[in-house]
Amino acid sequence: LHYLVRAYLLQEVGEGLAGLHHRLLEAYAARCPAGWPSGPDDGYFFQRLPYHLVEAGRCDELHRALLDFEWLQAKLDAADVNALLADRDDTDELGRCIEREAHVCADLTMALLS
Repeated sequence: LHYLVRAYLLQEVGEGLAGLHHRLLEAYAARCPAGWPSGPDDGYFFQRLPYHLVEAGRCDELHRALLDFEWLQAKLDAADVNALLADRDDTDELGRCIEREAHVCADLTMALLS
């Protein structure tokens, strides 16, 4: 049933999933006056932002967030250490990021080596 509801909603909206994720991120960005670390502690934002960044094709933002102390501290304050570690260990999401944005990973590697 979930698949049918999802298919129906996508048809009604008339845009792909990436577009829906992007719209959600833009709505949240409006509530983040100082960037992602200043997002709302609503029980969803900090836990699911990495997933939505990947699905919207905004992998460079995910990589920056995962290396940003302010994001890491805000997520740790809003969630728990397991949620923080899951962002680094979630190979499905990060793997999709690597596939979509291989050049970002190469740039990150070069920055770490220099």
